[in-house]
Amino acid sequence: MRRRHLFSLIIILIVVLSGCIFFQDTASPVFLNTPSIKNFSKITKANDDIIFDLHVQDNSGINYVSVYADGIVTPIATPIGDGVPYSKKEYNGEISVKAPYISNSYGLTVKVYDINGNPPAVKTLDRKLNTPDRTKPSAGTPVLYSLPARGSGYFELISQVSDIGSGISRVRFNIDDKIIKDLKVVRQADGLDDYVLIQEETTSWMLASARTVLPLVVGDHNIKIEVFDKAGFKNVIEQVYTIRPDGVLTTPDLVHYAPVFVEPGDRFVITLSASDSINRIRQIELSDNFSGNPFVQSITPSEAFYEKTITRIAPTREGEYFFTAKALNVAEVQKESSFKIIVQKNQIPRVSLSVSNASPTVNEKINITIDAWDDIGLSLVEVFDNGDSIAKYGTGSFKLVEDLGWVLQTTHVWSANKGRHTFTAKVIDKSGLTSEFILKQKIQVEDTTPPIVDNLFIDVRVDRDPNNLRTLKTHPTFNIKKNDRIYLSFRVTDPESEVKSVKYTLKPDGLLPTREYTAVSDDGYIFNTALEDYYDLPDIAWPNNKIYITVTTENIGGYKKTYENFATIFVSADKDVYKPKISLRIDPAKGYIFNSINILPSYSDEGYIKNVSLAIYKLNQSNEPIKISDGQQTELNMPANPDGSLDLTKSLNTKEIPENKVKLTWLASDYGRFVAVARAENDLGIQNSQSIVFDVQGVSLIIRNPTEAKVIDLGRNDLEYLFHTTKGATATVMLIYDKNGDNNYDEPPTEIINLDTSKAKETQIPEVASTVYEYSGSMSTADLKRFPNTGKYRVKVISKVGKFEVQRYSNINVRDTYAPVLKKNDGLLLVSKNIRSVYPKLSEGMENGTLFEKTESTGLRRYYYIPIDFKAGKNNTDVDITIKALDYGNITKAEYYIDSVLQPLPELSSVELVDSQADAGAKQRMFTYKATIPKDKLSYQVKELKIKLYDVEHPDGIEEIFYVKGVEIEKPVLNEFKVNFSEGPSDLKELTINKSDTGTFSISAGGEYKVSITNIDFSDNLYIGAVVLKIFDNDRNTEKTLKTWTASIDSPQIKTPISFEPDGLSSGALKIKMPDLIGNYTLKVELLDKTYLQVKGTKFENDSQSLNRDIAEFKVNVIDTRPLAVSLKLENKTYKNDMRIISSPFNLYINAQGRRDMIETSSIKVNMVMPDGTTKVLDKTELTPIGEELLYSVGASTLRPGVDKDGVCTLYINYATKNRPSEIKKSPEYKVVLDLNQNPYIGDIVMESTSGRLVLKSTIANTLSYDIDDVVLFYKPIGSGYYKSIHGSISANEVFFEIGVLSIGRYDYYVRVTDKSGRTRFSPDKQFSVDSKTPTIDNFQAFGNNTGKFSFRSADTEKSITARDSYGISKILVEAYYKDDSIPKDYSYIKIFTASSPSEAVFDKDGKSVKILTKAFQDNLKLQSGKPVESYTMTVTVFNTQSLSKSFSLMINDDDLKPSAAVFSLPLTGTIISESNYGQNEIRALITENTGISHVTLEISHPNFLNADNSFKTQYMQAQESYSANQYPYSYKITNLHKTDLYEPVTEGEFDVTIHTWDLAGNTQDFSLGKIIVDLKPPVIQSFTLNNPQITLAQYNSSDEILTAELRDFTISNSQAYIIIDTVQYDISSLMNCVGDTAHISFTAVNLKNILGNISSRRVVTFKIKVIDGAGHETVYRDNLTLVIAP
Repeated sequence: MRRRHLFSLIIILIVVLSGCIFFQDTASPVFLNTPSIKNFSKITKANDDIIFDLHVQDNSGINYVSVYADGIVTPIATPIGDGVPYSKKEYNGEISVKAPYISNSYGLTVKVYDINGNPPAVKTLDRKLNTPDRTKPSAGTPVLYSLPARGSGYFELISQVSDIGSGISRVRFNIDDKIIKDLKVVRQADGLDDYVLIQEETTSWMLASARTVLPLVVGDHNIKIEVFDKAGFKNVIEQVYTIRPDGVLTTPDLVHYAPVFVEPGDRFVITLSASDSINRIRQIELSDNFSGNPFVQSITPSEAFYEKTITRIAPTREGEYFFTAKALNVAEVQKESSFKIIVQKNQIPRVSLSVSNASPTVNEKINITIDAWDDIGLSLVEVFDNGDSIAKYGTGSFKLVEDLGWVLQTTHVWSANKGRHTFTAKVIDKSGLTSEFILKQKIQVEDTTPPIVDNLFIDVRVDRDPNNLRTLKTHPTFNIKKNDRIYLSFRVTDPESEVKSVKYTLKPDGLLPTREYTAVSDDGYIFNTALEDYYDLPDIAWPNNKIYITVTTENIGGYKKTYENFATIFVSADKDVYKPKISLRIDPAKGYIFNSINILPSYSDEGYIKNVSLAIYKLNQSNEPIKISDGQQTELNMPANPDGSLDLTKSLNTKEIPENKVKLTWLASDYGRFVAVARAENDLGIQNSQSIVFDVQGVSLIIRNPTEAKVIDLGRNDLEYLFHTTKGATATVMLIYDKNGDNNYDEPPTEIINLDTSKAKETQIPEVASTVYEYSGSMSTADLKRFPNTGKYRVKVISKVGKFEVQRYSNINVRDTYAPVLKKNDGLLLVSKNIRSVYPKLSEGMENGTLFEKTESTGLRRYYYIPIDFKAGKNNTDVDITIKALDYGNITKAEYYIDSVLQPLPELSSVELVDSQADAGAKQRMFTYKATIPKDKLSYQVKELKIKLYDVEHPDGIEEIFYVKGVEIEKPVLNEFKVNFSEGPSDLKELTINKSDTGTFSISAGGEYKVSITNIDFSDNLYIGAVVLKIFDNDRNTEKTLKTWTASIDSPQIKTPISFEPDGLSSGALKIKMPDLIGNYTLKVELLDKTYLQVKGTKFENDSQSLNRDIAEFKVNVIDTRPLAVSLKLENKTYKNDMRIISSPFNLYINAQGRRDMIETSSIKVNMVMPDGTTKVLDKTELTPIGEELLYSVGASTLRPGVDKDGVCTLYINYATKNRPSEIKKSPEYKVVLDLNQNPYIGDIVMESTSGRLVLKSTIANTLSYDIDDVVLFYKPIGSGYYKSIHGSISANEVFFEIGVLSIGRYDYYVRVTDKSGRTRFSPDKQFSVDSKTPTIDNFQAFGNNTGKFSFRSADTEKSITARDSYGISKILVEAYYKDDSIPKDYSYIKIFTASSPSEAVFDKDGKSVKILTKAFQDNLKLQSGKPVESYTMTVTVFNTQSLSKSFSLMINDDDLKPSAAVFSLPLTGTIISESNYGQNEIRALITENTGISHVTLEISHPNFLNADNSFKTQYMQAQESYSANQYPYSYKITNLHKTDLYEPVTEGEFDVTIHTWDLAGNTQDFSLGKIIVDLKPPVIQSFTLNNPQITLAQYNSSDEILTAELRDFTISNSQAYIIIDTVQYDISSLMNCVGDTAHISFTAVNLKNILGNISSRRVVTFKIKVIDGAGHETVYRDNLTLVIAP
């Protein structure tokens, strides 16, 4: 049996184990469909959504699904299971991923992975995609932050940039077009000031932060940001920022420059100069009192000095005109300057001179009398002697003479000096007009210098023929043919006097006679031979053939001078002395085949050139010229016949033909020796010729780059050449470097290029109709072998045809205009040897140190911080230095200095060719040098590291300076201390914490304490830097620095608090406030060494947190001991007196001023004192924390219509705090109006009395007795045209209407009731009756302001007063008298009317009604229109047939005047009338009328108030108490502009209001009041959109737009918008951009951060939006939006 059981167990065990094997998962997931793109046509660009179906299964569970794009190794998205395994066995649905940026065609692959690590299932989507970048990058508004740590005036400029598609390539900051910074994209920005730091990047978009540090002066600055993406798109935003002064207020200096006088209608200029070196000028302004066109100039960027010239046009009317200039600085301080300009027609000023003696001796004193005049004012009078100023008179020299103007009358004493003098004067008036005066009288002073002969010209009459004239200008020698006639011209000057005579003699050498002549002159300057004194040269030959000319001059002072042999004439027997002169030049002097050669002649002749010619010939071996026949022009004749031959019948008739006027340009078609010949013939028929022989070589070479300057930059340009040879020639190109610089070019070539005919290109030379060989090529100057260095190079071409060889060369200069520089970013690299083995906690890569720039007072400095081992007070670390230098040429040497001491020269490690960092496409040579800096050369102190680079062009070297500091990384030690808190709140006044203390300490929330740290013992291996006291909120993950003290001495150990600044480790006179929020905190005491402070803000900062800082931490509970202040808030609509209207249910917000958590929520009771005085406790349905408040929701069943009474209530709460739960407190009371939608209603009207004066009353429902605000009765006799109204008085549950006297009859009436919330209801139309057993009178006013008045117009003779009695009237007694005693009594009037003698009375047939017509009063009382109402008092006594009587007293007036002088009052401007406030708005009219107002009606131009004939319905206005005599106030409460049982809702809009008035006599007058605004519809939220459901912390700290909203409402511009974030409401009305009836809201990350504050961890935020329009209508958007802020 046991064996059987054992066997069974074995079998079961085998089955279990085999089951494990059988269920092992080795299968990959399976696709159940082929994924297909569903929206292929909509995918056009990067970041578009790619949507496809996916149906996959796995037997154990799907881990994740990734999507790959062709060419991208990493997945573009993991839509399922990203971060958390999906785990389900099947997925069937849509997948959406963002399209990557790929500009060519690509496919997508889907990979599905299971949870057991099996190979993925792979499928490729069915379509190829192409999603390039089609979107411009974007940039957020740049934010400017002050950087006081950098020094005054330094700022950090940051902008968030992003791009959908290719990603950001670079960002450029442009500040005022002066500072331009190009920022590169980086992934790590440690130690950098300028960068574009990538914050988030996918395959389809990039988010980055662009930052730069720059100095900015006070003033306005225009900042432009240009963002470029990798696809070439660009976006630009601009922003103007104002840097305001820091507490220093200055006043600008302002100076104006303007003319005093201006002509009417003339243009003139005013110059304003404003300056302020501290607060800088931001605006200038110029205004005047005539043009109405002020000039305003805004200055961006603001300037320390600004000058502006403004052009104005003067008025055409003469007079004084005034100007005001203003200058405004950045501190908003303004300076004003006022001045005036006189507009007046100006006359030209006048001046005159006279002298006392015109012929003085040397040094004699003579008087010069000066007279000057001007109408508007003289500015300057100046006197000149031969152009030199001798006297000047300015502003103080002139005087104003009545009826004459401004004058100058003075005498200047002049001391005569030798010579001839001309006096002139110049005058300038205030407007700038000028005139001059020249004294015609010449002043001659003693002369001792004879005249001077400057030059001589000879006019020649060839063969004594007057028509053959030639002028010779070859002084001092002249060649003249014998037998010619000559005339002489002398140029003579005398600086001190006048020339009196010029005489000359002609003396033939060896012949007689000698003749003397006297020259004549017209201007005293040129003296000519008299016409009759010509001289004929002898017609003979004699041995010397010379004639000498001698000249004698004399001035008027008698001084003479003789010039012996002043000139010589050489007499020739041949006319060839007159042949034309020819100059000939060849350019270039040496020609090359197929290059142009210019033949450039010039011609001149003393007579006239008749014709010229120019030709080119080839010379044969015998040097004989042979005509060239190559189809080009090789001969030129002028003048020419049509066939080009010389035309001898014509003459050029010119004296000179300059070079380039006649030329031949010949393209050398052959090589060899050639001659150019120029010929000329003059008007005498004399010819001359000139020739030049030149050579043409058989090869042409053109250096296409460099061009004419023959200079090329090494490494930046290619050398390009082109040359032509004769057909069939081979060629060799050589490049020779003149290494020795001796210009011999005898060094071996650096390049030899052999070109056979296969390399040639046959080219047609059209000018010579010839085919040649063309060779071309280029050489890269970046080639180190071809171009080893800068210097002189020769490009040499050798062309061979058979045995014939021709050479041509061109020399070029290869230069390097750029100085050697260090390579950007890694031109200098320092590495601390073995430092990480000494300090393992040092981050990887930090052994390389960090390089950064810092702006100091001396300018921008580059610092290099390098870690060192500084144990035992010395540096123990060697540092390797690597220098990478770039140059286009060769760097001859590199040096480095430490503190100006030259160190051993670094070793050249390598030379390589790299891309130029200065020019795109160019190449530079990179020279790498290496060395080791010994440990004794560096320390913790800053050392100057100077690197000098030398090349040929910079033999003195180029310096680059760095400042190297060794960073020691030993931690300081908090050995001992005590933290003391004192003078705190009464509950927790003091606290002391020792370094060794443990446990948890308590401190008062929001409490202010004096803090000190005592009993200290701090140490460090180098220097103590600072002590920082911080408190960390453990519940909210935030930290606050309470106080920082900096060590005032450099010491490795400090034991006295006095060694710290400020206040010696105490809070000084000020107290330190503790956190307001209660909770668990950590108090931190941090000891920082000096290195920590020095590396703050650099890449070392993170490492320094652990290596250069010691921290002591203590647990602290922050508890709240302060008294709590609670207030209540309702969001319901306001009715009047600032009371809120509430209904059921409603929300009550309880505010504890940021200390909500202190309230014991279970203790809260909401109490309402009801209108009847009872108190009701309101139960809540929900109590919800919202922001800093508690939302107490009162349920619908708490307040019930019919049970609770509407009306004014008092609301308050009882509560207790968590600190004192047993102490119940009461909040302030809050007045509200309870409105449970109970319509106001009163009962039917009943008559209180049946006497002549009526009192009507009605009952009020008990539940409404406290809710009635106003009751108005409207009534009229049945069949009458209009209603009258009267306000009722309320007492308990009744309302009374005291009407007064009413005629017997039936009346229509209705009642308007308004409750406390402004709700209005109209009763149905009903009737009441007035009956009487005594006589009555109607047709006059029997109540109100006009009681007892009867008025009529002059024309109303049939108007009547009607007496009535139900029994019948027997007679009527009428008595009237005038109240003014000064009027005779005969104006009194007594009349009895009976049925038998009715006179002006009309009795009806049964005698129950009698009409007394107005003509009875007009005829007998002699009324005058316009008399005061009190003029006549009349008593009417009516007797009935039962002997009963009743007397009525009334006042009468004859009135033809209309009502006038109406004063109106509409609702306040901008008030919007709606159903929520109609009861608060009244239309009022105050009307002046001499007798009294009958009634006033109101007409509103609204389509809901139309009668059948399309006229507008009218509403009756309510009469009020009179203000004074003859003034009648009326009002109308706007009640009908809402939906009631009687009226439909009105249309929104602006509507005209008109009132119509009637006085008691029937005169009418209409008045237009203006417009009212009606709004009855709630606003519409058209869209509420979240731009991105998830943003990063970097985006949260940017100015990116997060969400937008589009709103619409008739009164949108008066609306308020609120954003509700996590149930807390914030006003964002300032973000609304309204246009018409629409508004756009853009809500940015900046707006969100201002609400939420700093965030350091993941946060989920929900948004709702609420809009309240100007009428109080409220709309809340139907959906919530959710935003995730993730790291």
